[in-house]
Amino acid sequence: MFKRIFVTILFLAQSSFCQTLEGKVVVTDGDTINLSGYKVRLDGIDALESSQYCENAYGVPYRCGLAATKFLQTLINNSDVRCEGKGTDRYERILATCFVNQINLNEEMVREGMAVAYRQYSSRYIEQEEAASSNKVGVWSGKFVYPWEWRKGKRLSDTKTKICNIKGNISSSGKIYHTADSKWYHRTKIDETKGERWFCTIEDAIEAGWRPPK
Repeated sequence: MFKRIFVTILFLAQSSFCQTLEGKVVVTDGDTINLSGYKVRLDGIDALESSQYCENAYGVPYRCGLAATKFLQTLINNSDVRCEGKGTDRYERILATCFVNQINLNEEMVREGMAVAYRQYSSRYIEQEEAASSNKVGVWSGKFVYPWEWRKGKRLSDTKTKICNIKGNISSSGKIYHTADSKWYHRTKIDETKGERWFCTIEDAIEAGWRPPK
């Protein structure tokens, strides 16, 4: 009984703490930064996953997760970032609203279609999301899967068959990519639950750490 009460008190203390951090940051992805050694998650939004592909207005697949990361880097532009933290998530990241000067980074990511309102946890940025959808900016200009659905394995059904047909296999020999002309291509099965991936270009595969077969 005492242990249960102690855990509850500790959880409440973590959830209700308030902390302001300020300084230079390293952008991890479209909704996560590292500030002064602290992992900070932009609260109330969910950006496209780093490995996520979407389709643009012409139906061409592109790395929307990478685009979200680069967009956040551009917004920050090596400026000092101020984050107002009000809790932690289950990964012990600080949940915060972050600013560069007067720009609310959380809000701007949603307004520009590089993230969506994380409705499961917050309703703060729904208005900005609806505006982005109406204006067809960012991912709203084409097709995409909500990032929380992507994490559960949902994909755009026909994206891979268009141009993302390079297989990123993981074996005892390491991370190896196979193009359609590889003799191992048709024997190779991709299991995304094990970290294996599809790539649209050889450059994408190499950048992600995969190598060609010997």
